Amino acid sequence: MPNMTGGRFMAKFFEAAGVKAVFFVPTILSRPLAEMDNMPIKRVLCHAEKAAAYMADGYARASGRPGICGGQAVGAANLAAGLRDALLGNSPVIAFSGGRMSSQKHKGAYQENDDLPIFEKLTKANFQVDEVGRLPDMLRQAWREATSGNPGPVNLQLFGNHGQLEDHTADLDLLVE
Repeated sequence: MPNMTGGRFMAKFFEAAGVKAVFFVPTILSRPLAEMDNMPIKRVLCHAEKAAAYMADGYARASGRPGICGGQAVGAANLAAGLRDALLGNSPVIAFSGGRMSSQKHKGAYQENDDLPIFEKLTKANFQVDEVGRLPDMLRQAWREATSGNPGPVNLQLFGNHGQLEDHTADLDLLVE
């Protein structure tokens, strides 16, 4: 098992899974996006989280492959709203959202909301990833949920407002089904 950051693992997973484009709003997925510099994955900067979800949905419908999108914690509700069409259209979209760190919860911080429940009715599956060691199985599970049976959108809420989980390191095995 090679030791690597969550961001490097995510980039390698996307490449191995054949992802061709990632639609995002800055600051989410910063490390994976940087790791994609020498990979054939197009990075599409979007003006809003909902637009990123719509673009990922359109990409998924046109290509028949999962669309990947992401938005930070303060835009998670906007990202979720953009997944509504993907849900209604049975479109395989995998969304990444930022989540609150436990040290910041219940302090009345600016825009402190628990956005995870918002995704429940707008996705086929909704997962919280709090440890970098869970990325391998959670990414595989998200991919399976999005593409199997009746396809649909999936949300992975990453630890940290900006998904800082991607900066943590662990021994991670790359396995793409």
